[in-house]
Amino acid sequence: MEIAKLTSKGQLTLPITIRRRLGVDCGDKIAFVEKNGEYILVNIDRLTLTERNSSMSIDNVVASMDLEGFEIGEEHKKYMYDRLAGKITIEDRIEHMNKKYGARDE
Repeated sequence: MEIAKLTSKGQLTLPITIRRRLGVDCGDKIAFVEKNGEYILVNIDRLTLTERNSSMSIDNVVASMDLEGFEIGEEHKKYMYDRLAGKITIEDRIEHMNKKYGARDE
């Protein structure tokens, strides 16, 4: 367990072992994710979906959503990976959903 002391200005210094595990450095941002009245520190860059690191980003988004109580099914995960890889377009997804659930007449 690591401990940090809060200053009178509300600041704290994260121990080096925690910074390394979070993958953060000077100037990086950290998100505080609340779950059941407790907070979890998350490197905010790992919550961002990016083309250059899509598999890691998706895994972290799914993990973050799981921490917040959202359930992500395998079909949704596959869609996210395929969408970022350029294997599927939003139009493809709409067509798939229309076939699966039937097109609605407006």
